[in-house]
Amino acid sequence: MLNPAAVYPNSWDGVMAAARDAGSRWPSLVAAQWALESGWGKYAPGHNYFGQKGPGPKRPTGEVINGEAVKVEDSFKTFPSLAASVEFLVSRWYLDWKGHKGVNRASSREAAADMLVAEGYCTDPKYAAKLRRLMAENAPYSTNTPDMLKAELKTWRTRVRALKLSQPDSQSCQAACIAMAVGDPDIRGIRQRLTRLGSAGAPDVMAAVIRTYDRVKYSFHETDLEHVISWLRAGDLLITHGWFTGSGHVIVLDGLVEKPDGTLLFDVADPWSEFDAPQWAYTKTSKFFDGLYSERCIYAACVGGTSVGHAKELYGQGFPDRKQGGMWVHRFQAPAEAAAPSAAQPSKPESQPKAQVLYQIEAVQSTWLKKAPVQADQLQDDEKLAVHRSKVYDVLERMEIAGDAHAKVTLNYRAGSWYVFEPHWARTMRTGEAVAAAAAIDWSDFGCLITPNLTVGEVLQWSAARTPKADSSLPVRILTAAAEFQRMRDAWGSPIGVTSWLQLPNAINSTRESELARHVHCLGLAMDVYPIGRSIDEFHQWVVQRWTGGLGDHREHGYIHLDVVTGGRFVPGGGVRPLSR
Repeated sequence: MLNPAAVYPNSWDGVMAAARDAGSRWPSLVAAQWALESGWGKYAPGHNYFGQKGPGPKRPTGEVINGEAVKVEDSFKTFPSLAASVEFLVSRWYLDWKGHKGVNRASSREAAADMLVAEGYCTDPKYAAKLRRLMAENAPYSTNTPDMLKAELKTWRTRVRALKLSQPDSQSCQAACIAMAVGDPDIRGIRQRLTRLGSAGAPDVMAAVIRTYDRVKYSFHETDLEHVISWLRAGDLLITHGWFTGSGHVIVLDGLVEKPDGTLLFDVADPWSEFDAPQWAYTKTSKFFDGLYSERCIYAACVGGTSVGHAKELYGQGFPDRKQGGMWVHRFQAPAEAAAPSAAQPSKPESQPKAQVLYQIEAVQSTWLKKAPVQADQLQDDEKLAVHRSKVYDVLERMEIAGDAHAKVTLNYRAGSWYVFEPHWARTMRTGEAVAAAAAIDWSDFGCLITPNLTVGEVLQWSAARTPKADSSLPVRILTAAAEFQRMRDAWGSPIGVTSWLQLPNAINSTRESELARHVHCLGLAMDVYPIGRSIDEFHQWVVQRWTGGLGDHREHGYIHLDVVTGGRFVPGGGVRPLSR
């Protein structure tokens, strides 16, 4: 840990030095944040060089809310020194902190910049781009270790889609590696399948389980480093066995780095932790490592070594033999369209096909991503991930859990599959997509469909005076509520009528609804609905278990009031309670 009393120059190089000492894998990114947040160190009241919020003096600051830049007042922490400010930043955002995964896990400093934004460090959507520009202009070399920042490197990365996962216990390295390679996050399930067939770490047992995933192009080899290097240069992903521990260990090789002197470094995903080769032991406490192991380390552990002691001895001798056989390798070949780059001209991996995002979910309160649809306190630490309020994820797939308020979702950017407690989440569209969708609707055409079962006329109650302005945020808000209406209509299975939706402020005279309920009608976020051809009592009993937003019981007047102003939404599985209106 960095000594907060240590003295570092208030400069790009000084901040990089402090960041390295504090444990940042990406010191140039820390320096870029310093330059951006403090105006190159000129504006840092209370030695707060990174705009870190918390108990302290209040001052104006800029935020981006709903796509608009606004000025707000907030409290900011104070620090005794530049070193203390850097140490706080690195410990909370670069290292793992209280269930949150630090950006040290990113595969590059550019990916780490994106991860900062994804994890909610700031609200400026251009923040990562600004950091990348600063790094490119002031520290043009991006590598996995600080001592290589000034070296011209050639890099190869896997073109096989893979996850980044830690093993849940000391016995499951082989299951974790298979899970990463095949894209199935069910590590415990894979482990059970392995043990049913025999010794979980035996190559033939692992091969038998891997071959059940027919979507991967897989083969097993007993080979040498020359072949392994050529496969990594071709973009393949490899699993290998090695004497990192007394009982052996399994890791993933997902890339290759070549230094100017020809020395090779292997980009690894180690599901246990970072291996300390000089000590020949795991000395770190983290549960996952994504970084570089030397060729000498890989040779000693995975090729030449016959035991953990022998491997340590070989590592001390150096001089790896790339032609020596005996290395156990599970090979996952890159897609055919991703041709192998030549050794003379290594290239970056071709971009993967863009995933089809169904929608986004935003946490409306602090909650969890979970590996099972149960209370979070019933799960182990490695079976859940803490999520702060306002965190947003892209959803690629969704599966309902019958009779339960949980759903299983597959998240974008290889974040895996998780169970979410849906009342804690609001479903949204990306801002740009929502604006485009709203603009595509002809709000002057009462017959125009907003959703498959909702027309413009129903929302406006066939009043041209209620037509929203094209340049306002009202159409987007209407679409937010309309999406929940359609989900409810699909689950109900028969027509639902609308008695009121968008209202004008000066046209609301009803005394039946509360002031708040009338207000959300003006925002386009409320609907008064009734079932067509079925009992309103039946509908009320059904919807009250599935609506998390505002609900007003007006059955005596023939409708139910529903709104989404608090992030409320329709939960098909039920098991929730609404807010009263």
